[in-house]
Amino acid sequence: MAATNLVVPQSAALLDLTVLNTDRATGWHIHLFSNNVTVSDTTTLAMLTEASYTGYAAQTLSTWTTPATVGGAASTTAALVTFPAPSGSSATIYGYYVTDGSGNLRWCQNDPNAPFTLNVGVTYPLTPAFTYQSQF
Repeated sequence: MAATNLVVPQSAALLDLTVLNTDRATGWHIHLFSNNVTVSDTTTLAMLTEASYTGYAAQTLSTWTTPATVGGAASTTAALVTFPAPSGSSATIYGYYVTDGSGNLRWCQNDPNAPFTLNVGVTYPLTPAFTYQSQF
């Protein structure tokens, strides 16, 4: 029998995101990375250098919207996260990554404007979103 495409129905994707949202309520964090990496499906946590500017701290992710179907895909969005402004000197940001309560890399994304210079006194607002759908 020839292999066929695996399909995740939208109803199952919504259920999966609901389960993930429950898990995300316990210790998930969002971090900024400061090295020039183009993230891909082979990116590992060791490849990402966490930002270390004065005033920086990883932020907790705890509140997510109820998953909904948007454009044929299940999607959920976290509450706005605002990283503090650097003090002393500017910082260069290439993107963000998310870790779970055990410190495992869950996903990462390049900033579309990378490298992004975060100037002294300027915060970095980010609204993380997670979309889940079959690709074939």
